[in-house]
Amino acid sequence: MITDTIEFCLWYESDIKLALLDARYSARRGGVTGGNGTGHMRVSDPTAVQALRAVQKINVLDVPYGTAIGINKRWQNSRRLYNPVKWLLVVSFLKKRYLSEDNPLHDFFERRYIKKEEWQKTCEDLGIKRSRYFVMKAEVIRAGEVYAAGCGAASMESILK
Repeated sequence: MITDTIEFCLWYESDIKLALLDARYSARRGGVTGGNGTGHMRVSDPTAVQALRAVQKINVLDVPYGTAIGINKRWQNSRRLYNPVKWLLVVSFLKKRYLSEDNPLHDFFERRYIKKEEWQKTCEDLGIKRSRYFVMKAEVIRAGEVYAAGCGAASMESILK
C-alpha cells in the first residue's frame, strides 16, 4: 500500500499539485468572514477568504490522473490521497536525494520517475539485469517509506505491513 502511494506520488506529482490548488481555491469553500453569533457583523472580505483558503489544511484529496476524455474532461482515473501535502514533501525529499549528480541511483531515478521509461529499456541502456533494477527501485521506495514515517505522511504500522 505505501509502496503504491510513493510510486503514485512520484509519477503524478504535477497532478497532485493541481488537485491541491483546485481544492484549496475552489468556489465551494467559504466566502464570508465574521458573524456566527459572536455579535460581529458578517463581512464579505475576498482578501481574508483567499488568505484563509491558502493556509487551510487539506487532509484528504481525490487526485484525478491519466487521460481526460470527452468534452467535459472527465478523468478516467482518480485516487484518494490522505495528507497530500506531506506526500509532496516525500517526493521533494526523494528528488533532492536521488537527482543529485553524485548519487549512484541518479540515472535510474531519472529514467523511472522523470522520463517514465519502461524497465526493459532502462536495463538495456544502463547495462544492468532485471534483478538489479528492482533492487534499485526497492532502495528508493525504502527511503521514501522512512521519510514518510518521519514527516507523518504514513504510520510505522502501515509501513511494516
